[in-house]
Amino acid sequence: RSMLAEAQRRPLPLAAPQTPASADNVRDVGTLYAAALASMQLRDFAGARTFMGALRPFAVGVPRASDALDLLAIEIDLQAGTPAALASSARFASASNRAEVLVLARALLASQRAPEVSGKLQTWVTANPRDAQAWQLLATAYGNQGQAVRAIRAEAESRAAQLDYPAALDRLKAAQAMMRSNPASADFVEGSIIDTRARQLESLIKEQALQEKVDR
Repeated sequence: RSMLAEAQRRPLPLAAPQTPASADNVRDVGTLYAAALASMQLRDFAGARTFMGALRPFAVGVPRASDALDLLAIEIDLQAGTPAALASSARFASASNRAEVLVLARALLASQRAPEVSGKLQTWVTANPRDAQAWQLLATAYGNQGQAVRAIRAEAESRAAQLDYPAALDRLKAAQAMMRSNPASADFVEGSIIDTRARQLESLIKEQALQEKVDR
């Protein structure tokens, strides 16, 4: 809140951006960015957008800075419950860093575009299997499409990524029970993956229990 108070005391517009950035520019950017975050957290979305507007000139011609501001703008829209205009399908498809992938996934889910999210995140978690948050978003995407077994398996993988193997195994057993009661709820490949992962988790749980005995 101290950064927010400092930003509120500073008159707008600020000193013009310079190349290379001046000491005043660097200070102003840090203060304004922190103030935008603080305003968002306080649910002062109008204030957050005002600070974002003051930040924009400093990012002109600096792609990484502009991308960071776009992600913050999308986050502000998400928190405010308004459509994130900057969350385009093309941008999501080309996203390559974790922050961008996860923020855009949340934005597209909020816009009822779950198929796009599940396609991208399935590729992402294949390359990043320990990303618990990505697995949880993938579970939401599958759930929104009525793919219950896949959603449960993604939830299990999210728990496994957090090393909560018993909870992960419970979710996989729930998926297995669903497939037994409704064979059409998942295809053979998904069922095979779930069975394999369940056996792996059972082994990991036994190893954890053995290690706990050794550590006592």
